[in-house]
Amino acid sequence: MMKSPQTLGLLLSGLLLMTAGTTHASLILNENFNSYIGNYNNQQYDSGLNVSYGGTVAGWNSSGEGAIHAVNLNGTGNFAAMFYRDNVITLALPIAANDLGIGYTVAFDAGPAVYAYASQQTTAADGLIVEILRGNNSVLSQFTFMPGAWAGLETLVPASFLYTGDGSGGYQRSYPNGAAHC
Repeated sequence: MMKSPQTLGLLLSGLLLMTAGTTHASLILNENFNSYIGNYNNQQYDSGLNVSYGGTVAGWNSSGEGAIHAVNLNGTGNFAAMFYRDNVITLALPIAANDLGIGYTVAFDAGPAVYAYASQQTTAADGLIVEILRGNNSVLSQFTFMPGAWAGLETLVPASFLYTGDGSGGYQRSYPNGAAHC
């Protein structure tokens, strides 16, 4: 059952994409979100880390209420993107990662999050939806990561999924409705 997203969702950091199924996998994209520039307005509930909204990350487009939200993980510019309600971030330009029959691995670190108030924390029902979009914006592959409920500290864990290219051209990665309840 899908419900309307209500809480601040997941953290996403250290995203990378590499080819799989070959003898020598090669890195295609590595994003750490450390180019984030936003509007600091509070401290994260429990952790005291600085949080921000309405930001930008070089090479990414965003939409949704206050997007892009972020938390500064160490006070020196190590950012993780956060998702709230209808937030979506998408690569601004397609990259070449959709060759016919080639397997690709998308790997990232993600975890539960909270903004400034306890009522804004991720619950066990919140998930991050990662979509691989073809050049025409149709979905080639979709993956949902369920990190669990906020437990008082930023805990990012590795996650990954595989997809196979269909040869229809470059793709864009999108994080639609990052805090979607499943």
